[in-house]
This record gives sequence, C-alpha cells and structure tokens, in this order.
Amino acid sequence: MMAVIAAAQKAGLKNGAEQKIDEIPYDFVRKSLSVVTANPQGQRTLITKGALENILKNCSQVQSGNASQPWTIKTLAGIEQRYSDWSEKGFRVLGVATKSMAGQTASYSNCR
Repeated sequence: MMAVIAAAQKAGLKNGAEQKIDEIPYDFVRKSLSVVTANPQGQRTLITKGALENILKNCSQVQSGNASQPWTIKTLAGIEQRYSDWSEKGFRVLGVATKSMAGQTASYSNCR
C-alpha cells in the first residue's frame, strides 16, 4: 500500500483527493483486486492491482512517467526482465493498471 501512496504523491495527487466509491475484492481466479475512485470533479478511475501476468493480459498500453504508449515486444521484454530480476532477489512483484471510467457506472457485472 505504501508504494501506491508514494506513486500517487509522485504523480502530484494529494492524499484524500480521491475517494473510493466501489471495490471488487481479491479473488483467486482473477488474482487481483480492483477499486473505483472518484476525484473532486467526479471523474472515476478503475485501479487494479494483482499478479503481474494477469494484469499485463488486460493492458494495451504502458505508462512511463506521464506518457502512455502502446505495447511493443521490447517494452514487454523489459518488464519481464525486471520482473525476473526482482523475483530472484526475493521481491514480490505486482502489476498495477488504471482505466478511466468516464461516462460509466461501476458494477460487479461490468468486471470480468
């Protein structure tokens, strides 16, 4: 959780600026958990964290700094290499993905 808070602060988000409005608890099939947050302007974001392999299966872009770009074989190879290196050192590596929920309402039936 501290890594998520640190990343939010690095991105310029203030603690408490986002409010959790819904949650899909961790389950062993998805190997992830998800929350829907809303900022003071009402913009909703789906945030999912979990097993890196499962997160990567559902992503079409990768974010580096403030820029997002489509996946490339080179990008994926770099992520897999970093995952392998960190895992060998004993770190537990999770993936984190976000998606804007503009114009959508959150419900369990929308998530698979």
